[in-house]
Amino acid sequence: MGPSIRSATEERKAPSTADPTWARYVGRYGREDADNESRITILNGELTMYTTDAMVSDDPWDARVRLVAVREHTFRMF
Repeated sequence: MGPSIRSATEERKAPSTADPTWARYVGRYGREDADNESRITILNGELTMYTTDAMVSDDPWDARVRLVAVREHTFRMF
């Protein structure tokens, strides 16, 4: 079986559980006079940022940037 078929038929991992304190960061960020905005949300148990003008499709998964906590109120972008 080829890699594409194998990955399409593999069992998906259950979503991980997000840290409940991350809820404070979820929302829309931007300036009123700007055309774009960034959104912070939780996707698949990960704190995630995406910018609407960077979207290549209607699926935020395609343009996501994972935010990984390094200390309180500080995240590294991946």
